[in-house]
Amino acid sequence: MMINCTKCGRELTAQQAGEACPTCGSLDRNLKVEDQIIARDKARMAREVAKKHYEVEPGMTRIIRCSGQADVEFKPSEPVKFLEVNANTVASGVLPLGFDPAPASGIHFPSVIVEITPGEYAKVQAKQLSLPEGWANWDNLSRNSDATGGNGSSRRITSSRKGQSHDNPSPDRELQMPSQGRDRFRTVHGLDRPE
Repeated sequence: MMINCTKCGRELTAQQAGEACPTCGSLDRNLKVEDQIIARDKARMAREVAKKHYEVEPGMTRIIRCSGQADVEFKPSEPVKFLEVNANTVASGVLPLGFDPAPASGIHFPSVIVEITPGEYAKVQAKQLSLPEGWANWDNLSRNSDATGGNGSSRRITSSRKGQSHDNPSPDRELQMPSQGRDRFRTVHGLDRPE
């Protein structure tokens, strides 16, 4: 599925579908209304989560929203994907951590976070360390992004499971979540109440 701005014709990524067009500022797309609503809501959620993570993580140098094919990204059950570059984290390869929606905190979609060091980020850029399949389109979420508009540049990369770095964890480690990561997420999103 190709997404275009109906005003200027620019091709857009799935995450850009919920933002003002970087060329003309229009919000009109060649999408069904339902898909436009999901794209807009996921984009808003991504900016809000990024803002919170920048506020609580002094070592956070970059947060990137990743996405794959639009027909998958527009499903409400498809997680919003974050690649977070944090100078204060420990190098552990690509370890996706999944989170359920938390509607009481304004998080209406599931999310997946991969937190890596700046050195690991350099390996990702050099294609020496692979991201999960379907994390091909990147959209930078800057520290100054707000809940109303665009936030950075986008680009496409090729992500492939073939030739993965030895730094990548085995698939059975992908769902493990360090307690400090779980605790930090719960605190940031107001979920630190007893269960």
